[in-house]
Amino acid sequence: MKLFAEYLESLSAEYENNLILFVDAYDVLLLEPFRHLKRRYLAQQSAVLFSAEIAPSPDSSTSLLYDEVDGTNRRGSLPYLNSG
Repeated sequence: MKLFAEYLESLSAEYENNLILFVDAYDVLLLEPFRHLKRRYLAQQSAVLFSAEIAPSPDSSTSLLYDEVDGTNRRGSLPYLNSG
């Protein structure tokens, strides 16, 4: 990630408004056209957006190692960062 951040900082101003989609491409299949993903991203009005999951993968039993999120029991929320 550090190298990626350094690369982004090195880009010239001409790339300032570009949208970069960073995915774990080994097992990712984009099912929607990019224009749909871009529209949904822009609707979030956030500079950075991370995906999250209901349970940690691939071993959901590791959820016992995590603290509660916002005082909830994790049901109905997405507390686990999808980091590939």
